[in-house]
Amino acid sequence: MSSLLTRLGQSLFPTTLRRARGALQPIGAAAINPLFPLYMLDATRGMANHRHKKILKLAKGYRGRAKSCYTVAIQRVTKARQYAYRDRKVKKRDIRKLWIQRINAGTRMYGLPYSFFINSMLRANIQLNRKVLADMAVTEPLSFKSVVVVAKELGLKDHSENQRLKKARDDEEKAQKKLFMEKMSRSKIGKQDKNRGLASSSSSSSSSMLL
Repeated sequence: MSSLLTRLGQSLFPTTLRRARGALQPIGAAAINPLFPLYMLDATRGMANHRHKKILKLAKGYRGRAKSCYTVAIQRVTKARQYAYRDRKVKKRDIRKLWIQRINAGTRMYGLPYSFFINSMLRANIQLNRKVLADMAVTEPLSFKSVVVVAKELGLKDHSENQRLKKARDDEEKAQKKLFMEKMSRSKIGKQDKNRGLASSSSSSSSSMLL
C-alpha cells in the first residue's frame, strides 16, 4: 500500500520543497509517504545531452556563469573559436615579421639592407628560408656572415651587370626614338611639298581657264 501511495504521489505531485516557518518542508510524494527518502529531493538535473557536456568542457575556467550555464557557455565558446581561427593566421604573420626583423638587423651590420640581401640570395641560388636565416643570425653569427658575404659579392656583380644591360637598353631605345622622329619629320616635309605642288597646279589650271 505504501509503495502504491508513493507511485501515486510521484505521478500526481512533483517532488519539491515548501518553505514554511523558516524551514523546508517536503510536499507531494514525500508528504503522502513519510518513508519517502528525503535525499532524493537533493538530486540535481544532469546535462541534456553529450553536446552540452562537450561545450561546458570547452568552457572550463571561464568566469561567471560561462563555465556552468550552457546558454552562456555556447556563446563564449563560439566567440573563442572565431578568435582562435583568426589568430592562427595572425600568429604566422607575426612570426614572419620577427624573422624579417632579425635578418634585417643582421645584414645591416655588414652594410647590406634586407631587400638587397634577399634579392642577392635569389640570384645566387642560395636556398635558405627566412626561418633558417633568422636562427643563424641569432645563434651562429659567423655562418650568417659568410652567407651575407657570398650574397653581397654575387649581388654586386649582378647589379653591375644589370646596370650595364639597362644602359645599353636605354641607348637603343633613344636611337630608335631618334630614327622615328627623323622619319616623321621627313614624311611631314614630303606631305607639305606635295600639298604645295597640288596648290600650284590648281592655280595654274584656273588661270588657263580664265584666259
